[in-house]
Amino acid sequence: MLPDNTNKNLFKRRQNTPLNITERINGLHNRVLTKACVLRGIVNGISIGPNCTVDSLDVTPPQDVSGDASAETNGHSDQLDKSTNGCSSSTGSNDEEKLNDSNNTPKSGALQGRKTSTRKSRTIFDKERERFISIAVREKAALIKEKEQELEEKLRMKREEMHMQQAQIDLERERLRLQKEEECVIEAEYWRSVNDQLSVKRLIESNERVRRALEKQSEAERQHKLELKERRERLDKIVDHQILYRELYQQLQDATKRCKNPKELMTSLANETTKLKTINVRFESVINKCKGGSVSQSDVEEGDDVINQIKTISSLFNAKVDEINKSIEESEKQREEQAKAESVVKELPNQVTAVIDNQNTDQTDSKTAEANGLEDYVDLESFNSHISLIKFLEEYEESLEPLLKDDSMKKFRFSCQKAVITPVNAISPISHEHMKDKFDRLSRLLRGETVTLGDAKFSASSHPLGIKFCTNLMAKKFVSQGDQTVSSKPEAAFAIAGIAVSLWYEFPDFGELLKAHFQRECPYLIPALMPQLEGQSDEEYYKVLAYQYIDGKVESQDKFLKRMSGFMKLYAAMIISKPRSRPRPDHPLGLSEGWRWLAAIMNLEPRCDISATLILIMLDVAGSELLRCYGAQFRKILHLLCSEILPRIEKVTPEGCGGPVRRLKTFLENVLKTGQIPPPEGLYGSSIW
Repeated sequence: MLPDNTNKNLFKRRQNTPLNITERINGLHNRVLTKACVLRGIVNGISIGPNCTVDSLDVTPPQDVSGDASAETNGHSDQLDKSTNGCSSSTGSNDEEKLNDSNNTPKSGALQGRKTSTRKSRTIFDKERERFISIAVREKAALIKEKEQELEEKLRMKREEMHMQQAQIDLERERLRLQKEEECVIEAEYWRSVNDQLSVKRLIESNERVRRALEKQSEAERQHKLELKERRERLDKIVDHQILYRELYQQLQDATKRCKNPKELMTSLANETTKLKTINVRFESVINKCKGGSVSQSDVEEGDDVINQIKTISSLFNAKVDEINKSIEESEKQREEQAKAESVVKELPNQVTAVIDNQNTDQTDSKTAEANGLEDYVDLESFNSHISLIKFLEEYEESLEPLLKDDSMKKFRFSCQKAVITPVNAISPISHEHMKDKFDRLSRLLRGETVTLGDAKFSASSHPLGIKFCTNLMAKKFVSQGDQTVSSKPEAAFAIAGIAVSLWYEFPDFGELLKAHFQRECPYLIPALMPQLEGQSDEEYYKVLAYQYIDGKVESQDKFLKRMSGFMKLYAAMIISKPRSRPRPDHPLGLSEGWRWLAAIMNLEPRCDISATLILIMLDVAGSELLRCYGAQFRKILHLLCSEILPRIEKVTPEGCGGPVRRLKTFLENVLKTGQIPPPEGLYGSSIW
């Protein structure tokens, strides 16, 4: 195999050299004629015809072979081609005729005849020579053409072979190029994989660094939060200490005030008084550190020590005061208890007051009441519970007198009223978030936590009696919602009741105060249906029945029924409302309260309008739950209402005033007909809670 450059150059040289067949044939023709002229002298001595001899031929070669050949070639080139085909035949016949003529010539003219014969022989020879030359030329031309074709075929084969070689060379080069490209791709793939591995490794390392940084940051944040939490806890403890300190100090002051012989108290506790001054200085230094924001554990321990010491001093003061007052109070104790009993029942009818005055022991209450005929107007068990509630309320309100009589705390009392009234007035069944917000604000207030009042912060615990004041005020405000809100918007009853019951779960004193205020504002919740006494004025009697007097005029019956209906609907809604906090086995009121009230009022003598109105409200609001809970027993009460209680109510109802009775009768007929009590309207307010 030739080198690449040599094959390319040879191929280009063959392509650049044109192959002219005509010129090559002409050149060959000229060379043949030239050789024929050279052979002329030789063939002259050869006998061509039958009568020719070697002696008669002129064998003298021409002097200028090339000139004769060229001239002869130029002069006879056209005639050779024409005479080639007919040369042999014509020459033969002419020669025979001439020979015959020469044979017939007389011997006398032998010499002339010989010359003539010689000329003829030459002419014949020339013709034969030309014929043979023409034949030789044609054969040579055919041979040259065959060789030319062979050469062309070889050239074509050579070209094809070269093309094949070039194609193989190109294919080999393409294979080598593809192989190199494949090697490059493999190498690139390898380096790409290496780079990917390095990138993944760098990414992992980077993620690890980020993770460690985040862990450090989170650890720092956790430590910071822990420090803040510990600081907050320390501050909260100091705040608790401060509140407790104020309460204990207030107890000391109260103990001093209630001591009936202060001089003896100061004389006996002179050392404790000196210690108290030292304790005040120590606690002030702790408070000053809190204001600076730096509170340590030692400060908390200092506060604990101060609180323990002031507790000890407070207990000593209280014990000493009790000891001093004991002898003095023994003589006055009986009179004070009698005065409290009179204040508890001052708003009750005279019949009840007489019963209480005639009580010798708690075991004779029912007998005395039965002797006076009160069992027809009030349920004795419910009445005893009412007496306990009123006592609790009176004592609670009496404990608030130092705050109520202190003119310097007027602003504080106003803030308490604002903190209570604003969220209570805003309670409505809008959404779960709305009710949760109102409950959280009220519960934080009763826990003594800080709440927001406009742009300011407020805490009821800033005064020792602040929380108690807010609790009583809140209970009174919830009860007033029955008159102010539920009487005109019954659908709000369940939202208000849900929050009230939830607060009752968390703050039992609030629930007791709430129930006491309910029975004070609406004595029919006891239930109590008192008659008018002899000598009792109409105004006094109407006030006992919870009517309002405005400018000396009693309120209308419609307004009275609407107001009592609002109290009753709110109270019944509380019976069936579910609290927000975790369920407990016992409900503050529960369905048992509804059963108790219905059973108690059915045992009393009915009153016009009010009995039918309140029974209908209880059944409408809580009847579906009572029926679900008590089943057949509650259906017996419904039958009893239809068969016995309703006729008694109709008997005491004047003509033209039977609206409440008709509504109650229609309600009972529908219940007995369908066997079901539909749930009250507005119950969704409790469901979103």
